Amino acid sequence: GSLAAAVLQIGARSTDRDHLGENACVQALKTLARMGSKVHEHLPQVSALLASDASADVRAEAAGTLQEIADADAFEALSASLEKDAACTVRLAVAKALKVQGKRYVQKKDKEGIDDEEFASAALAANAVIAALRQDSSWEVRRACAQALAALRSVSNSQHTSVLVGALEDKDADVRVAALEVFCELAAEDGNTDPAEDIASFLKQAVTASDPRPAGAALRCLGRMCAFKHHQ
Repeated sequence: GSLAAAVLQIGARSTDRDHLGENACVQALKTLARMGSKVHEHLPQVSALLASDASADVRAEAAGTLQEIADADAFEALSASLEKDAACTVRLAVAKALKVQGKRYVQKKDKEGIDDEEFASAALAANAVIAALRQDSSWEVRRACAQALAALRSVSNSQHTSVLVGALEDKDADVRVAALEVFCELAAEDGNTDPAEDIASFLKQAVTASDPRPAGAALRCLGRMCAFKHHQ
């Protein structure tokens, strides 16, 4: 652990990174990730690497390392990267990390409670995810953001429903399917059958498309909605 921290301390400085070797940074990040909660002790170095001009592999690994903690500073570092990083592989890693971190946030809130700073940083992350779901150029990032929104919905200021409905019209079928599945999952958790109308509307459009996956997902969701309503 101490060796990994020393490597990251050096790697965070671009003038030294070429001598160190970026592979050493990746391996150090992997070591820290395996240490779980210990990541918190090295948050500044990991966040610095995520925001640095290191390779996309290093930045993506840094994002994966930050998912190990539900921390206000980690949320902020990931949110900034999702908004600004030019590499879609890094933004994808960030979106996946925010999904995991969002779940950790909920667990921490339920067990220990959270302070205002933690709530604000989680809300910032939700806003970044919403923006990326609406406009990121990569369909993989948009799909990951739809999935991350499920974990961050409690701090999304109730925007998650309208955003997911909007994503049902995404140009990529994989994103539409992911949005629909999350939309249905959250509605079922909330005991809300009203979204069945949106799903039925989506199904009418999906059955005319050449890709059968969205229609299949819509039928599965409607089936779950009907089963839930029957047992009410």
